[in-house]
Amino acid sequence: RLDSKFISKGIPCIIGEYGTHGSKSVSKTSSSSEIQAAADIVKQAKAYGVATFYWMSIFDGTDRSVPQWTLPTVVEAMKKAYNE
Repeated sequence: RLDSKFISKGIPCIIGEYGTHGSKSVSKTSSSSEIQAAADIVKQAKAYGVATFYWMSIFDGTDRSVPQWTLPTVVEAMKKAYNE
């Protein structure tokens, strides 16, 4: 839908906040297929020239003063999908 409404008309797009399985979000207990679903969004977006923005959950109890990913396996899957 983004392609027909915006991209094909030269309007740049960014996918900011997005989910993968309806109301279920990716977490530390997510299966590999759930993590792959997040990566697939990145791969599909790249195919259309759309940027994605990964938001870390604000409800995971992580100390935000420490600069580290809360879900490194998700980040790695997304980076791999983007570079394929």
